[in-house]
Amino acid sequence: MALSQFHATNRLRQFVLSSARLALVMCGCLFVAWLFGLQGAERGVVIVESAMPVAMFNCLFARMYGSDPNEVAGLVLISTLLSYLTLPALVALVL
Repeated sequence: MALSQFHATNRLRQFVLSSARLALVMCGCLFVAWLFGLQGAERGVVIVESAMPVAMFNCLFARMYGSDPNEVAGLVLISTLLSYLTLPALVALVL
């Protein structure tokens, strides 16, 4: 419901930021899994959880702290759409 109040603008920038977030988080979670010696289900949970889309709470925080909630709304929208493509491949990878 809150997302319907926002309008995504500058979709190319938001696509690049969403893709970069996914790539950086994946590298970070692989490093954390290696650092703590995680294997099996624990490693899979860390990797899949880190690849989830940007949360809607970020839009609310952006509005509350005077940032641009429309920019964040675009990140939520695009990262959710990207997750439809990346999560099945990621789950297959960690299994």
